[in-house]
Parts: sequence; C-alpha cells; structure tokens
Amino acid sequence: MAFKSLVLAAYLAVATAQTISGAFDCEPAGAFTLCQNLWGRGSGVGSQNSTLISSSGNSVSWSTNWNWANGPNAVKSYANVEHQTAKGMKLSEISSMPSTWNWEYQTVSDGVRADVSYDIWTGVPQVGAPATNASSFEIMIWLSGRGGISPVGSQITTATPIAGHAWNLWSGPNANWHVFSFVSSTGDITNFNADLMEFFKYLIANQGVSASQYLQSIQSGTEPFTGNANLMISTYSVSVTTGASAPAPPTTTATIPETTATATGSSTASAPAATQTHFGQWQVSHRHCALRRPSDSLLHRRSRTSKLTFASSAWWT
Repeated sequence: MAFKSLVLAAYLAVATAQTISGAFDCEPAGAFTLCQNLWGRGSGVGSQNSTLISSSGNSVSWSTNWNWANGPNAVKSYANVEHQTAKGMKLSEISSMPSTWNWEYQTVSDGVRADVSYDIWTGVPQVGAPATNASSFEIMIWLSGRGGISPVGSQITTATPIAGHAWNLWSGPNANWHVFSFVSSTGDITNFNADLMEFFKYLIANQGVSASQYLQSIQSGTEPFTGNANLMISTYSVSVTTGASAPAPPTTTATIPETTATATGSSTASAPAATQTHFGQWQVSHRHCALRRPSDSLLHRRSRTSKLTFASSAWWT
C-alpha cells in the first residue's frame, strides 16, 4: 500500500509538470502563477523556457533554462512566480510573511550575469499592478547576483543584519516609484528561510516607508543578462499572516515621498486578476508592459534603454 502511495505521488508530480516557452506564456500553479516574461529578449539573441514541476497550497517547485548572448548590460527576462492572493493588505496589518526558497544552479556558464531575487511591490491603492502609477515602492531581495551587476541607485548601508543574514542596502528612484534592494553581502543564499516582514519593519523604522502602504504583489524569480544556466527551484513558499504584532510606527522622519495614485473600486474587493510586470531594478528609462494571465493579450508594450551600473568590486563572479 505504501509503495502504491509513493508511485501515485510520483505520478502526480510528473503529471503536474508543464513547460512554457512563449515570450509571455504563463501557467497557473496552485496559489501562484508561473510566467516567462521575456520582456527584454529583443536586446540580445537566445532562448529561454520555464517548467512548472509541482505545486501544492502555498508551495511551488519550478525551473528555468536560458541561453542569452549580446546586450551584456540588458536584462532579457524575469521568469518568476507570483502569489495570487498574498496581497491587498496594509503593511500595518501584516504580522508575518514567512517564506522559504531553496534553489541551485544545476548548470551555469562562467561569467554568467544574472540575479536570483524577490520583487515585492507596495503602493497607496489597495489594488494596483506592479510597475505602474499605482506603485510607490519596489523592494527587491537579492539572494544572488553574479557578473558584477548592481541594483538601481546607490549603496546606503553595508552588511545590515536582517532575518539572519547580512545585506547591503541600495536605494534609488525609478520611474514613478522608489526602489530598495537588499543584496546579500556574503554570497549566494541557496537555502533561504525567513520572515520577509523583517525587511519591511526595517524600512518602516529606518527609511521612511509608511506602514499604511498596501502590499500589491510578491514575485520571485531570476533576471538573466548573458550566459546560460539551468536554475532549479526545488522549494518555494510564501504566505502572509495578518493580526497582532504588526509593524510599529516609524522611529525616523519619512524622507521618501509616496506616489499619490488613488484606488478605484471597493476597498474590500477580492484579489484582482494577476498582472505580470517586472522592470524596475536596473537604471533605465522605459515604458512598461502588463500581461493578464494565462491567456489574455498583451496590454502594453514596453521599450527600455538600459543604463545598468556595474560594481567595481563585488563578491559575485
């Protein structure tokens, strides 16, 4: 009987596997949606595909394979998963945001330029697509950054301890929102288990982010520039808990203005249909695109002129 159960479990895992290869293909994955999002493919030559391996509740396993050349300063894609219901609450209402992310490069070329990162969006309206006028802040958490790439803006702290790891914090404006990027100061973090709310508590207490901001999206994925790799995400999970122990009011004077976008519709609306965007982390001028998933048409086309900055020295290779 136990043997049959193992066989059934293996069969279900295989049956769930689904590979997508279109530039803006998306695949439902339980509480998540997996999207290719090859928005920058025109800046180089190559290909990429992503595979949903399995999903269950707030957990998902997936992989992505890419081979990109030319345009070394331009991001080619942000293959990612986005949680479809962990959104729509004020930061002041969130007590915890537990997340686990176990990943590895099964193969990777020498000199690859890529990051592995969370991309979390907040704004004034309860409902808002990432990278739009509804966005106030983009918070990235880089578990890996290779090839000398640097986030937008400038580094403002060094080896800041948060959630059991040390981070170099970068800060800078981009389009209509402000970007904070926590970059691991100790190298790749391939087994990450933390409360993401710790990063928001830090920003609220030290960087002028308002606790009245709404959580609009939690994405996690990878941004390749050049090289080839097979990135395997064996386990990824994230959830949001509201209630007691929400963030305390900020202890410093806010220095970064929020956007003034106004919410439309009911403030108690259920989770909206997901949009798929990601184009804020490197220094660029751009127009963004948004994609309704999994089968709607492209809503906007985006072009961008890359102005990526490279670190003069870094831990990644």
